[in-house]
Amino acid sequence: MSRRIVFVAGHGAGDTGARGNGTTEAVETRRVVNALLRRIRGSVAYPLERNLFEDIRRNQGNWRNFFRLGDMIVEIHLNGFILKSANGTELIIRKGLRTDATNQAITNALARHFKRRRPPTGFYFKNLQNNGVFAGMGMWYCLPEICFITNANDMRIYNQNFDRIMDDLARAIGGADFIQPAPPQAPSTGNQLTHVVQRGETLESIARRHGVTVAQLAEWNGIRNPNLIKVGQRLVVRLGAPPPITPQPPAPQVPATPPAVTGQNVLQYSVHVQNRGWMQWVRERIVAGTTGLSLRLEAIRIAISNIVGGGGIRYRVHVQNVGWQDWVANGAIGGTTGRGLRAEAIQIELTGELARTHRIEYRVHVQNRGWMGWVSDGAIAGTTGQSLRMEAIEIRLVRR
Repeated sequence: MSRRIVFVAGHGAGDTGARGNGTTEAVETRRVVNALLRRIRGSVAYPLERNLFEDIRRNQGNWRNFFRLGDMIVEIHLNGFILKSANGTELIIRKGLRTDATNQAITNALARHFKRRRPPTGFYFKNLQNNGVFAGMGMWYCLPEICFITNANDMRIYNQNFDRIMDDLARAIGGADFIQPAPPQAPSTGNQLTHVVQRGETLESIARRHGVTVAQLAEWNGIRNPNLIKVGQRLVVRLGAPPPITPQPPAPQVPATPPAVTGQNVLQYSVHVQNRGWMQWVRERIVAGTTGLSLRLEAIRIAISNIVGGGGIRYRVHVQNVGWQDWVANGAIGGTTGRGLRAEAIQIELTGELARTHRIEYRVHVQNRGWMGWVSDGAIAGTTGQSLRMEAIEIRLVRR
């Protein structure tokens, strides 16, 4: 590779970017960047927990020291528009700059899957903060808008053909440095194989790939912390291993109503988790549910005690094979229990006087995605139409 390829995931760090079809731009740009890192040898990413636009605007995060002369910078975005019929792909380049073969290869790769918005080239010449900064530093930069997150058909194509889209895009950007993303595996005996950890993989995703559990992988490989594995690490996977049998203690009885509390406007919530049942009520800003265990959320109860001035809270859940349920309020069950159905998304909003004085903010941990960005006041957290379970949730009440 003649120059270092640097990917930047647009938005993030509290900025969701565009929203649509059960997801956010910040979540999807990180999904794309992780996929491209696995496909282009030697490529790197600006820290995914940061927002480069804000770092440049505020001159924070020591961002200048991350980039170096000669870098090839690709900032990933998805488009969004109030008219949901808007669709297609384009590549943003600063006005006055000459395009090159890589620019054209990128637009051609995306145009195999989405409508080219600006034919025949697909280029959109526009001056933005980031492309101006990097032009001034003499660095190669472009900003592909993959598709419209607000367009249902674009997102259907995006999700159903994600790996093929990423392969085409990686070939266009990386050229000879494109590598097949499939993890290499080396059989060692007749009843086990070796899995080599790839960039972006987690113990959970590896376990799911091979039909075993996280606990089994951890036991076979002496892993104490399932969240700490390294790229290149070799993991033993035993084929045909029976699922572990772990005696389960009797589940504690969890009251249907939250415990009595002192103080005003006290937010509490409890979730029903696969194989666990109802978990204890927790207060705001505390995670309810599990992460790293591949257990689905099935139902939730949310209540606010000692409300000042009147009002309340209501919520509804998107459930596997059911869709959006009706709104429920003030500690009632949203979701299902005893049916083995995953909760996939949730909307929460305040009512009455409480809605005037406060806003409700929430985020969820989603299968294969991890923690999604914070949303508020009735916005959708989670996903719909992608068969992904919610695994945990965190909620907070914020004064306006």
